[in-house]
Amino acid sequence: MFETLFTRPTILARYREGPLLKARKLFLKQCERSGYSRSMLQKIAWVLLSIAHRIDIDHGTVTTRDIELAIDTRMRFKRSSEREQNSQGSRQLFIHIAKAWVRSLGCFEAPREVERPFTAQIAAFAQHLYEERGLSPVTVSTRCERMAWFFDSLPPNKNSLHMISIADLDAFIEAKGNTGWTRSSLSSLASSLRSFFRYAESQGWCNPGIATAIESPLLYTREGLPKGPNWEDVQRLMAFKTIMVFFQWPICLFRNKEVLIEH
Repeated sequence: MFETLFTRPTILARYREGPLLKARKLFLKQCERSGYSRSMLQKIAWVLLSIAHRIDIDHGTVTTRDIELAIDTRMRFKRSSEREQNSQGSRQLFIHIAKAWVRSLGCFEAPREVERPFTAQIAAFAQHLYEERGLSPVTVSTRCERMAWFFDSLPPNKNSLHMISIADLDAFIEAKGNTGWTRSSLSSLASSLRSFFRYAESQGWCNPGIATAIESPLLYTREGLPKGPNWEDVQRLMAFKTIMVFFQWPICLFRNKEVLIEH
């Protein structure tokens, strides 16, 4: 498995000689079958190796706090720049992958919290994704986590899926967009919402037509490219052009004078 992800002998040896080799390879194969890209599989492999060195799954359960400490004590986080240390998105992704792996090993101890809204429906949805759809633990965990975010955003009086409308879903997606989520992230979020409500409709939990009404933001092939120079760059370019024209006038006049003398 690691031979398809890494080519340098020293790096390859590090992954082969790390602890919990069999468990790490099995989880990576599950992710590979789910369609993860090579770069994402490399990141998952790195996270698993980091966690494997710092947790003990043979003598008890592993908590979220254990995982957070294992990741935060990594040298990469210690030596990274302040900007990287403040990048909560990357940290949460690493924690998310690690939790999915430990959960797949059957040794994750979930925090004891007050039951969140629609916990039973999310659990049934997760089982459906695992057993019937055959999705990877990371994908299932991601979709369920997004559903928990959505249900947490609802007012307390909406205690039934039949009370949820497309307006609630649109407002949730719009709110995430206003907090800086990219179009691709919003599209993935909408896909998770559609997946849940499609399953909810099949179970008769919600009003029909909710899933098909969820719209994703448009994605463009060249969306990441700038549409044009900003106004400050345009002003600098115009000023530079004006200066060049100013200095070229004497040269033009001198050359014109020479032409007149020759004739």
